[in-house]
Amino acid sequence: MRFLLICFLFTAILSAQKRIDLSTQYVWAESGLTMRAEGNAEGEKMMVIPFGAEVKMTGECGEYLKVKAMDGVRYETENGTSIGEPYLMEGEYERVEYGGKTGYVFNGYLFYCPPEDKGSRSEDFETWMTSVIGLPDTILFEDDTGKMMGSRHMYLFPNGMTLTYEEYEGGGSTTITFPVGSIANGFTVANRFWNVDQAVKNKKDFNGQGGIIPELLKILDDGSLHFQGDMSETKIMVAGGILIIYSAGGC
Repeated sequence: MRFLLICFLFTAILSAQKRIDLSTQYVWAESGLTMRAEGNAEGEKMMVIPFGAEVKMTGECGEYLKVKAMDGVRYETENGTSIGEPYLMEGEYERVEYGGKTGYVFNGYLFYCPPEDKGSRSEDFETWMTSVIGLPDTILFEDDTGKMMGSRHMYLFPNGMTLTYEEYEGGGSTTITFPVGSIANGFTVANRFWNVDQAVKNKKDFNGQGGIIPELLKILDDGSLHFQGDMSETKIMVAGGILIIYSAGGC
């Protein structure tokens, strides 16, 4: 039964890939996104498009570039040195239409899902998905609390996004999939909800606290991001065009 449901889920995601409208995208840069007259970093600044704004894609691309989205970090603990890699977000300048003007913006901070409905920040993925996409269908529920597996809830949303919660002895995990997406999209979404860059933001709070360290970034050969700490981890990857964000923690 579980195999059939998972097969149905995968088929639904692949079908949704064909229905996703990529011509409309939304700004996920919390400080806004600079529009330039030309498709490169030297292009004249035209305006700053605000967070959450909707833009129309023209299909024209400019310069490819890497933008530092998170600094690297080094921790000295009683267990030795721990190093987190910097994250250089890859993307291109793309020509968009906004506010009656046309110009180029860095597409690493654009995504086809709006960040929040009516500007109110959601506290969890389920609230966000429901507010901007619609009510989900529960396609899988398993409860086996007498064993290590615990329980699992899986939801399929109207646009093919899925959300899975798992609870087990000593911890739990959350997995979100998007029918289409990039590593940059995954980092932006995960950072919005889980503050995955806290290893940099809270560096001073961890120095001198024994062997405990925050999640530190390791970039895998395929470009996937793996934030790993003492008792938690977050992975951002793309497989078959499907964006996957996974986070787990426990004691």
